[in-house]
Amino acid sequence: MRPFPANPPPDDGDDGPCGPAWSALAMSAERLPEHVRTLRTTVRVWLHRVCLMPEDRADAVLLLISELAGNTVRHGTGPTLACRAWSTGAGLLRIEIDDPTRERVPRARTAPLLAESGRGLFLVNAFVRELGGAWGHYDGGVTAWCEFPLTAGPSAA
Repeated sequence: MRPFPANPPPDDGDDGPCGPAWSALAMSAERLPEHVRTLRTTVRVWLHRVCLMPEDRADAVLLLISELAGNTVRHGTGPTLACRAWSTGAGLLRIEIDDPTRERVPRARTAPLLAESGRGLFLVNAFVRELGGAWGHYDGGVTAWCEFPLTAGPSAA
């Protein structure tokens, strides 16, 4: 994965847990399954070293990234997988994952009882709720985003 020109919000002077805007994370790579693992590893280091996020909370965030990035790899049609993450300055972490050519907004579906896949967006819903945040898509389904408190426990939801 390589750095990607991101457009996080301008630095509002709040040097919160993730520091000023220059500490935002932005990456882009070919849309290949092995790059989801690289993305997850890079975000893990950023969450721990820059955001000082506790391990158990970071694990839930990384599961979200795996599901959203994995959906882009499996169902997307664009050549790239891109991710941006930053602190909004209000104690929130925002993560965005792009597929520049997605033609439809992903929807949770009901998977058959014995199916081995098809439950990822239900997991995303559950973990975002557990983290006390929200998630969705914009740009016609091109960008999946999730946003939640950096440090609040699940009971703060």
